[in-house]
Amino acid sequence: MDDDAALLAAVERRRELIAVRLEELRARRRLLAARGARGSTAADVAAAERSAMAARRHAEEARNRAEQRQELSRHRHLQAAAVLAAAGDHEAAARHRAAAAAERPGEPAGRDDYEPRRVGIPTIPSSDE
Repeated sequence: MDDDAALLAAVERRRELIAVRLEELRARRRLLAARGARGSTAADVAAAERSAMAARRHAEEARNRAEQRQELSRHRHLQAAAVLAAAGDHEAAARHRAAAAAERPGEPAGRDDYEPRRVGIPTIPSSDE
């Protein structure tokens, strides 16, 4: 019986802790909802700007790394083509030269080339159908 009483007391304490935490979460949700109605704070805007700058910096670094990998790959294809041509395997050398030419960066897609995804607008069937 002593174990049952201890277990019930532990369960009751846990329920009380859960109730307190639940009330804290509800209060936080109300606070956030009220704050959302007022709009963003200066700290929110600054954090968003920092996040956007970090994302731009990350994208630029990724673009630079991709360009470096592409240039290195192109250079290796040209080296392989030279070695193969010197060895007399002109067919393989031509394939490597073609691969090197394919590694050349193309023009980036501009705004004019961008086509947004078209989302169909659902139609409501008319009553005469």
